[in-house]
Amino acid sequence: MVADAGKRYTGEIVEWSDEKRCGFIAPVGGNRNDSVVFLPIEALMIRRKSPKIGDIVNYEIESIAQSPNAGRLRTTLRAREVLFEGQEYPLPVDSRGDMVLAFIGIVHLIAQCVATALFPQTLWLLVAGFGFSFLSFGLYAWDKRASKESRPRVPEIELQLFSLMGGWPGAAVAQSFFRHKTRKRSFRLIFFLALLLNMVLTYLAYGYYVTRFH
Repeated sequence: MVADAGKRYTGEIVEWSDEKRCGFIAPVGGNRNDSVVFLPIEALMIRRKSPKIGDIVNYEIESIAQSPNAGRLRTTLRAREVLFEGQEYPLPVDSRGDMVLAFIGIVHLIAQCVATALFPQTLWLLVAGFGFSFLSFGLYAWDKRASKESRPRVPEIELQLFSLMGGWPGAAVAQSFFRHKTRKRSFRLIFFLALLLNMVLTYLAYGYYVTRFH
């Protein structure tokens, strides 16, 4: 097998050592002349579980023929940007974008405070916004810690539901603060839809009270 930059391959983990934190991949559908590919733990793009023999992965490869350690391995190929079967290719890290979204969430809550000061009848909207935001922040903190300690996680549907009910500002702050749930495409898409829907419904509700009690 020759390293082809940018091309992704599918293979099966045929060796893995938790102690050494590395193993080897054999290409799926290859022939006996194909070389195995060295798999270091650092090559995993999403480290939610420990690799094991039999796992199917897709990956890119690079040559390590010139590496000082190449002589100790039985291959000159190393895997990079490895994903387990079924995992999505993560979004690139965008710390600035996450901080902007968190800032928008804080401004949204401040705007609710101002609106409630002018129209006390909307107090329930303010309580819901702050209440669900604090709950969302706490759930993200719990889920982040659970992911590190291999404990039961908070279902994604619950995180999204609290965002839809008004907790998206707290969720946005938590995503930026904990660097959590920021790279999974499907999750981010649903989160943005929940955010937009909640904003529309919230401002429609405020508009109703402004029209009625102005």
